[in-house]
Amino acid sequence: MNRTMKMAQAYFSISQSMKSNTDEIIRVLEAEGPDSPKFQRLWVERDSAFLSWSNAAAALQELPLEEVLMVHQQVEKMRAQIG
Repeated sequence: MNRTMKMAQAYFSISQSMKSNTDEIIRVLEAEGPDSPKFQRLWVERDSAFLSWSNAAAALQELPLEEVLMVHQQVEKMRAQIG
């Protein structure tokens, strides 16, 4: 697997994790409120996922434009596959 595909998969995976975490945070806030242990755990997970996403975005900035475009195309293909 080449660098472009690895970066695309990492970025896509992190983005999916962030979306899933956000959805769960909203559910827990509505059901249990911000003081619940589950919310606190989810918030720590969100911080970690956001840091990973920031690192992936920073790594993309180091690539030549052609590779960035290839990563973007791969991410869009992955998104299209899940609907």
